[in-house]
Amino acid sequence: MSTADTSGTRWNSAIIAIVLLSVVSIGIHAVPLVTWDGRGTPLPSTMATSGSTTTASPPAPPLAAPPTGIAGPTATHSAGPAATPAAMPVYDRACLRRDNPATGAKLPAGDPYGDDIAELGESAQLQRLYAVQAGVLVPLDGLGAPRRCDEQLWALIAAATPTLVRHLDELLVFDSDPDPSTNEWVIEGEATPKQVGPNEFDDDHWRLSFAPNGLDRARLAWLVAHELAHIASMNGGQTLEGIGPDVCATWHTGTGCLLRDSFLARYLTNTWDDELWDAWDAADRAPTERARRTAYSRFYDAHQESFVSDYAAWHPIEDFAESFAMWCTHAANEPDRASLPTAKPTDSGRKLAWFDEARRDLLPAFGPGCAMLAEFASS
Repeated sequence: MSTADTSGTRWNSAIIAIVLLSVVSIGIHAVPLVTWDGRGTPLPSTMATSGSTTTASPPAPPLAAPPTGIAGPTATHSAGPAATPAAMPVYDRACLRRDNPATGAKLPAGDPYGDDIAELGESAQLQRLYAVQAGVLVPLDGLGAPRRCDEQLWALIAAATPTLVRHLDELLVFDSDPDPSTNEWVIEGEATPKQVGPNEFDDDHWRLSFAPNGLDRARLAWLVAHELAHIASMNGGQTLEGIGPDVCATWHTGTGCLLRDSFLARYLTNTWDDELWDAWDAADRAPTERARRTAYSRFYDAHQESFVSDYAAWHPIEDFAESFAMWCTHAANEPDRASLPTAKPTDSGRKLAWFDEARRDLLPAFGPGCAMLAEFASS
């Protein structure tokens, strides 16, 4: 999820809500559900955090060795995730207006993805909620046909990664406060798995929530890539079911135990060393949410070379999503990406290079969609 906190700190991808992760409000914005928020851009972060908290097994140290056949990151950057972009859907600039009138939409009581709009920010206003049925938006909010802007947003998501559409059950569109006051938590996006019981989730089914109001196309592209990275790295094909945090041999994300050869497990093996883990873990052990925000900010200040944004430093899972979002939406020769440091395996430039090495696995999920998002961002 993305969030904004005018004080300049934040953890994005709701997660704060990662149920089995420590409160990192996206920073892992904590909510009764496990949710992952995504940040719009790698600009100075404004963070937002929801009031709920999540707990998860402490991140295990990096796996002992990279899985067979997976090369470690290098300093070489590819020209981009795909040579031929998918067809870019139409997206009216009016859909990014800063404020939208109230719609009267209602969240269905008992929705397994959450039925409280307040979980998406202090000033969040529900615009529309849709089920995704056979790739088509079907209203769940008591209102009429889907709005044109929402259909265009859905077309952008589906074009970015058509193979992940099968995991998407709902699309929620809301307005966030484009001008939050100091310390107000604001979320721009969130990926939420389906809750099927107390602290039990079906990570093959997800809701995506987006607040495109007030964004530009580059920020929206980054946000879409970030949230989809959570689903790509934590769906049922990446985790083991029925394995709890106490017996997970890799890392329990809050919804499942990562397979040793999963995207996220391999990324952490190759791009986080013991020193970085220990420093982050010390920040994560701060006793209160406010103290953790301060600790994450200090952790980022001490390790800026390791992260593409300050939000990425809030949690290793957010680091994966933020790094992927830059890799997906920025060509290798763009200044913001080309200037990233590459001296150490933990440097942010080497992290993006890891995605180049993992192209053969990422392409089935994203294929030319990343090239399309990069074109969308610059258009």
